[in-house]
Amino acid sequence: MSGLLIIFLFVAIMGAMLIVHFIDSKLNLNFFAWLNGENVNPFEPKQSRSKKASNNENIDALKRRIETLETIVTEPAYELNKKINQL
Repeated sequence: MSGLLIIFLFVAIMGAMLIVHFIDSKLNLNFFAWLNGENVNPFEPKQSRSKKASNNENIDALKRRIETLETIVTEPAYELNKKINQL
């Protein structure tokens, strides 16, 4: 193979990869993550990192709220007040 053919093949492959990366990012697909072995569905649009971070923050806030509610409900004074209100 001549050097010119090798350079042409290299440029063609790199150009094709750049085009696919561009389409992948514009359409919010997960093809390259899927091809790299990450556990994602390539047919579901990917979330941006800020959305994932805000989702994680929301989940953490909800977990804290649930823990607070559990401590309130399990207090003996709450149960006594509930029984008094039922009478």
